[in-house]
Amino acid sequence: TIPSAGRSGRVYARPAAGSAAPKPGAPRIALVVGGLGLATSVTETAIERLPGAVTLAFAPYGADLPRQTQKAREAGHEILLQAPMEPFDYPNVDPGPHTLRVGVDAAANRDDLHWLMSRFTGYVGVANFLGARLLGDETALAPILREIADRGLFYLDDGASGQSVAGALAPQIGLLGARVDVGLDAPDGAAMGAALDRLEKIAREKGVAVGVANALPATLERLSIFAAAVEARGVALVPFSAVASRGPAPSAGRAR
Repeated sequence: TIPSAGRSGRVYARPAAGSAAPKPGAPRIALVVGGLGLATSVTETAIERLPGAVTLAFAPYGADLPRQTQKAREAGHEILLQAPMEPFDYPNVDPGPHTLRVGVDAAANRDDLHWLMSRFTGYVGVANFLGARLLGDETALAPILREIADRGLFYLDDGASGQSVAGALAPQIGLLGARVDVGLDAPDGAAMGAALDRLEKIAREKGVAVGVANALPATLERLSIFAAAVEARGVALVPFSAVASRGPAPSAGRAR
């Protein structure tokens, strides 16, 4: 185990409190909204409209990332870096420059990861963006996760890949983090409502749940309403660091 694991993540963590401090034993939900930093208007809306307990994940390609991420932190949000990782149909589906890949030298992936990490500061951890092929390849993934752990950062597995080995590797390298329980992206309001209901049910059954959504205007509006309502029902909305003391769970595919 790496003694410093989670150290940098804790430096930038915010208190696990929403509108009021969570009651002892209250179910906890961590909401993560990704894809920020690319569209200015959507990014500004997410920062301003969502409660500070919602964690915001930024893509590494935005033109104004230092200012936007600083503004997000000043508004009370924890932030994550979304690292592009190789999907099965790469390069037909290309996550972007400096994608972390299978079959390249570990040093090359490390250099790409360093470039991604240099785009802004203040993040508590790293989340994968796509990456089904990389996440299933232990040889390629292990050095990347070790670098994240060595820097004291948390890791968020988005839960989309049933073959992810991140959960198995995490305890071996002292990596702290969590795996998404429910993906909240949905084709319409009814489907998203059902996904949010599943998320709350998991939180009540297991004590904690993690949900992730991409930043779309309708999604941000729905999450803002849900955040206020769920706290009124006695569920604590908490930042990602509050649930990242456990390693990413072994892969089982997230609820859909």
